[in-house]
Formats: sequence, structure tokens, C-alpha cells
Amino acid sequence: MNPHVFEPRGTVLYTTTVVTPPPGFEERTPYVIGLIELEEGGRLLAHIVDSGTEIESGVRVEGVVRRLYDRNDGGPLHYAMAFRVTTRS
Repeated sequence: MNPHVFEPRGTVLYTTTVVTPPPGFEERTPYVIGLIELEEGGRLLAHIVDSGTEIESGVRVEGVVRRLYDRNDGGPLHYAMAFRVTTRS
């Protein structure tokens, strides 16, 4: 198997809004998780950010990097790939 870098663009297939989060994410609720179909093939689950909680299936998204959480103990910050709605086709 060879590694492949995918372009971080795709289409939202389904979403769910999380209102009862796992420990450590209480301050971030509500937040949206979506199933994204990437332009080059493949699907993944990811946070959808900067768009509120009313995100319809079929909208276009692009990848961004966002801080996921901070342990508040002087340790490292944690960043992750997320997606935001875009008007670019």
C-alpha cells in the first residue's frame, strides 16, 4: 500500500449535532460532525466548523486546521483537521 495525499475538499453526505459530548469537550457544544465524501474518492468523519449547526447534505466543504482542545496543564495543544462550508465549486 502506498501513501496518498488527498485534496481536502468534498461534499457533506450526512451530519449530526453533538449536544452531549465526551469528557473534555463540554465547552465546545453544540458541535457538528459530518460524513464527508472527498473529491478524489474516500469518505471520512470530521468536525464541521464556522457554519453553525444547520448544515445541509450536499454542501461543499474545504479542509482547515483547528485547535481541538487544550489540556490547560501547560502541555501541548491538540490540533485536528476539520472542514468548513465553502461557496467555491
